[in-house]
Amino acid sequence: MKRRSQTRSAKRVPAAEAASVRPSMRLLGVWLALVPYAIWPPGVIWDSMNVWKWPFASAGILACLLLIAREAKRTRDKSPADQPSPFSFFSLGAGLILGGLALSSLFSPVIGLGLLTGLREATLVLLAVCVAAHRPRQSEAAWVMGCLLTSMGAQAGIALMQCFFPRVLGTVLPIGIDPEGGRGAILGTIGNPEYLASWLAVGMTSGFVLTLGGKDPRRERAGFRGWAPGLVGLLALAAIFLSGGRGAILAAAGALLIYGLVRMPTRGKPQTTERDGRPPNRFSPLGPVIAAIAVVGTGLFAVWLALDPSDRGDTLPHRLAQIANVHSASMRHRLGLLAVTSQMIARDPILGAGPGRYGAAYGEMQAKLAEQEQGVGYWSLAEVLTNNYVSEAHCDPLQWWAEYGLLPLLGLFMMLTHALRRPWKGLRPGGGPTVYQPALWVGLLTLGLNMWVSFPLHVPVRAMTFWVLLGLLAGSANVRPQSDHAEGIAGHGTGDKR
Repeated sequence: MKRRSQTRSAKRVPAAEAASVRPSMRLLGVWLALVPYAIWPPGVIWDSMNVWKWPFASAGILACLLLIAREAKRTRDKSPADQPSPFSFFSLGAGLILGGLALSSLFSPVIGLGLLTGLREATLVLLAVCVAAHRPRQSEAAWVMGCLLTSMGAQAGIALMQCFFPRVLGTVLPIGIDPEGGRGAILGTIGNPEYLASWLAVGMTSGFVLTLGGKDPRRERAGFRGWAPGLVGLLALAAIFLSGGRGAILAAAGALLIYGLVRMPTRGKPQTTERDGRPPNRFSPLGPVIAAIAVVGTGLFAVWLALDPSDRGDTLPHRLAQIANVHSASMRHRLGLLAVTSQMIARDPILGAGPGRYGAAYGEMQAKLAEQEQGVGYWSLAEVLTNNYVSEAHCDPLQWWAEYGLLPLLGLFMMLTHALRRPWKGLRPGGGPTVYQPALWVGLLTLGLNMWVSFPLHVPVRAMTFWVLLGLLAGSANVRPQSDHAEGIAGHGTGDKR
């Protein structure tokens, strides 16, 4: 027999309290925005800029967890019955990840490395669980999204400067970039054009949804809104275009397409909310959207014409065209990664190679396959990978399975599915979601799609963004609307049953 979610009995809180931002969420937003800028000492090569990002991110995560625990204790003392149940699909997924990481670490050939990497991943998972259990308010979602979009706008501006004025910017920022400009210089302060593009894709989709997604029928103003998120989205799109971030643009396009399909009105159903009879939070009319696409397309074409002809080959159109050519170096690289990684999974599908050992295990398997199948390019990849150390599979689900084992992979899918599923009904016309829930939803979906062709869960900036968005969105279903002027993120009151 199904029972109603415990959130149905959530108590109302005063409007001033619902509109405030607690210290833990304030710190979380600021820290999330600052992680990309942890670049000291100066980077000489691309990935050296990530050396200090993990320690910096970890310090902020631990501080946020302590503040959340402190605030949760005060809330529990005041109203112990008003807490969400810890036994949820989301928490079960987190338990599978933590248990699987522990088993994989203990049976790893290098136990110390496994424990260290497993601890890092466990901290991110715990952050998502604690943020969700903390029931973030709409004002807190607005604060975190505002901090994130501000940081993304600045990074997109840096990337554009690196493309067109690399020598000027090189004298200001202590980072090593290609003085000739082009794709090799477009890395912001994150460390790689692909890292930057897939992170900015979140700002692109969330910014566009906040600007074009319509107004909240219950709130005329709600923080970081209006034209500013759309401008961030345009800057992010320009940086993705110039950096050739094809995985990022495909994920962003897929997320916006799915969001648009979900938001389409259903024929025969009334287009008013059940709560107050006002028009629902709807997608903007098609005309302005088409006009915006035309303007953006014209602008990107103008930017492309402004580039030196020798640099146009690294932009998005050329790199998208390479996808159709499986014999190109780029596609053979990725096909080879998937082929070798799948063989790693077949060798140890339950426990994996051990946390932190993907690169070493990949080299062992590649050498073994090259011995058995001499001359087969997809195994040996002589001209692509023999002089490079492979540390990512360009597909996070496969890498999690090959490196951490089956249980963490299942847990990841459970947490992601839970976070995206709970607000689904509220996103539809008439569901009446608050203004920030669609932006959270489409941003998380962007990373969820991007992880199939990239590795956002293995780089500090993108990984922290993913788990924070996951926690915010999953926690949104734990808050019921308080009033027309004070409500939680999810505010649609769909009465989720489990």
